[in-house]
Amino acid sequence: MIVICWNCRWLETPTTVRALGKYITSKNPHIVFVCEARLDKRRVDSFRRRHGMAGCLTVEERSCSRVYF
Repeated sequence: MIVICWNCRWLETPTTVRALGKYITSKNPHIVFVCEARLDKRRVDSFRRRHGMAGCLTVEERSCSRVYF
């Protein structure tokens, strides 16, 4: 089982989004955990669809969001 845990501290810059996307594509993980992404559910769903991830659980918080794919 391959698990990726990424503490990105804002998943907003195109460089960070591309780097995470390439890493996910190259490793084909079973689970991806993104910490401190600070994204709303709409943006998480968009990222998930672009990278072909079937399941997603998003936990939104006031200070930061955690995303489980």
